[in-house]
Amino acid sequence: GTIFAVIVCINMGGKTFGRGLSNLKYFSEAVVAGERIIKMIKRVPHIDSYNTEGQILEKITGEVQFKHVKFMYPSRPETLIFDDLCLRIPSG
Repeated sequence: GTIFAVIVCINMGGKTFGRGLSNLKYFSEAVVAGERIIKMIKRVPHIDSYNTEGQILEKITGEVQFKHVKFMYPSRPETLIFDDLCLRIPSG
């Protein structure tokens, strides 16, 4: 009885270990992605947002305007996303 139990345990443990190894690829990808996220969180920006020195703009209209924009993704240059797009977004 003991030998049978040991064989069953080894068999079940081997199957579980094999299933876990199939996910090792995803675990290593998650570790790499986590390291990139931590690196991004810890970075120090070039612009100090607390610095009050610098040019103060007197008049800001806040309007955004695009004229005759043509856009396609670099990975799919044959697929045109915007062709001659004109867009005006008024302030407010």
